[in-house]
Amino acid sequence: MFIERVPPIQLDNEDSINRISDYFHGKEADPRLTPIVYRLLGMIFRPRIAFDLGTQEQIREHFDIDGQLVVAMKHVKAIDPTVMAGAVSRKTLIPLREGADIMAKPVLFENPALGLLISNLGAYIGFRTQDFKNPKFGAPNDELEVKGLRDLARKRTIANGVARLNLGRHQGIFFEGTRSGQDLVTKDSVKSGIVEMIRQVDNPDNIGIVCAAINYERGIFRPIVAFSQLIQPPHNPDQLPELIAEQTQQCVNVAGWMANKPRPYKI
Repeated sequence: MFIERVPPIQLDNEDSINRISDYFHGKEADPRLTPIVYRLLGMIFRPRIAFDLGTQEQIREHFDIDGQLVVAMKHVKAIDPTVMAGAVSRKTLIPLREGADIMAKPVLFENPALGLLISNLGAYIGFRTQDFKNPKFGAPNDELEVKGLRDLARKRTIANGVARLNLGRHQGIFFEGTRSGQDLVTKDSVKSGIVEMIRQVDNPDNIGIVCAAINYERGIFRPIVAFSQLIQPPHNPDQLPELIAEQTQQCVNVAGWMANKPRPYKI
């Protein structure tokens, strides 16, 4: 499976979207590769990490019942996934042999070597509205056709995420859908994909959500990563965006406070 390349990214027909989605459906990370890459990224970026009170204990208890973890992340820079993987390795937030499957934009899978690497680290394609306006992906001009293909791609993306959670995989999701810098996090910032995944998963009670934010004010090679307390999905998933927004904004505030301390403490 390690040498199986990602299919060419074309978004101008249903067959192509289904072929790409089928490739990622149920595909697992290589347990030999994941610990090596995660540890290497931890040594390169050396992130400083802050946990909300009791978070590490909550996560350990969650893993004791074989629960899955969803890391809901604010997206600041293109290197966020690599920094987050480094943070996971430094504090073993998630067992390294398992890693976290990160939903990634199509452009990252265009390069065959990069696409092969990250897909074997568990990354899977997440189609976005703007991808269907990108000529390089062969997007059609007809608006009705674009909408039909976009709806199919969204459905397949959510189905892939749900399938991975049902298989016991942990996940990392940039819930805003694109980079937003240091913009304020509101419930409207939280796209509906994560809500739909929780709504469709077989056992939502087995899912724990941790929000995260990264601050780069001290440079990309000493970023600060803040994690929230564990969130249990509410019985009404429509309440989830507000919870994620509130917890993530607290992480943004904590990471910013740490970055601006005259003598930052060690974590």
